[in-house]
Amino acid sequence: MLYLLISIMDKFTDYIFDIVQNSIKSQATSLDIIIKIKNKLCLIIKDNGQGMTKKTKKLIISPFYTTQRTRHIGLGLPLIILLTKQTRGHYTITSRVNHGTTVKFIFDHTHLDFPSVGDYGLLIADIACHQQLEHFSFIYQFQNKHFIWHYQQQDRDHIVHMINKNIERIEDTYENIG
Repeated sequence: MLYLLISIMDKFTDYIFDIVQNSIKSQATSLDIIIKIKNKLCLIIKDNGQGMTKKTKKLIISPFYTTQRTRHIGLGLPLIILLTKQTRGHYTITSRVNHGTTVKFIFDHTHLDFPSVGDYGLLIADIACHQQLEHFSFIYQFQNKHFIWHYQQQDRDHIVHMINKNIERIEDTYENIG
């Protein structure tokens, strides 16, 4: 059954979206997504949501723990934690009640088990649609080049195009230098 659940997440952006949904459900009004790529891929998601108790932090890594009323298993964190292990990575979760949560995942993105990336622009545009977010930023760092995007009221197609064009520019610049 776990294999069936993993197959639902066929792109890296699917994992990110699922984790962000946890932030939004915890009443976050501020969200930062940071992706750094050098030898490894580092994903950091910070929110100012309700946070978690120490007990909840221990429980959330189990797929059989969820705060959802509509399903009896929690998919997001256990699946991304499994992905870190499969790709020889690691993770940390820092959280304080009423102060938010920060999750950090490190992956070997060249590993055979690392999924295709997906569309970062589409991911960011979909997240930006959540009305409760007052602050939302996306930072993409590839080698020593980076792109920073802060939430603004913009057309969804414009966000998708702008994010993807800037990521492409950063990666192309590095390839032409290297």
